[in-house]
Amino acid sequence: MPRASQLSGMRVMLSRHPRNMHSAAAEIRISNRSATACMPRSVSTGPKLPVESPSRSRRKCSTGRRCNSLDAEVLCAFARFCDPNGQVWNEVKDTDDPKVRVQFLQQVGNCPSGRLIAVDKHDGESIEPKPTHSIGLVEDPAQKCSGPLWVRGGIALVGANGQAYEIRNRMTLCRCGKSENKPFCTGPHAADPQFRDGLV
Repeated sequence: MPRASQLSGMRVMLSRHPRNMHSAAAEIRISNRSATACMPRSVSTGPKLPVESPSRSRRKCSTGRRCNSLDAEVLCAFARFCDPNGQVWNEVKDTDDPKVRVQFLQQVGNCPSGRLIAVDKHDGESIEPKPTHSIGLVEDPAQKCSGPLWVRGGIALVGANGQAYEIRNRMTLCRCGKSENKPFCTGPHAADPQFRDGLV
């Protein structure tokens, strides 16, 4: 499974002036209350745009007896935490079993990208981990590659063009430069040749 080294921060700003031009999130600078991830110069600047969001209404819902899962596949970072005890899409139907529910909630909560969200069927509330504000560098020893930047705890993400993204509890940002959904990771770091930047 991937692992992450933690850096503390409160906000990610995507800058237009990276030193390393190949990556959508090539560099992070940490200060007292902010972190800056750099974007390629090709990102245009312009007026502030509306918040972009994979909102709950746009997520695919899998229903279970006790919990539902909401899935925004476009956010998948290929971390594979959804698989260890049987895929969460298969487990959700049996969430009335306490043992299965614990496994299901752990697997969904471990999804670093926030692709998966568990929802309590009784009150409609999301069941989310409560991470502190942090930014990590994910490494994936099983795939022998460097993974995405892991942003946790509801840190604001703003693009170089002023684009504000939905504030989410868990996000993974592209570190290899090959994502089809920048600034978010879609998992191409694990494809051949595997991406390794040597930062961790």
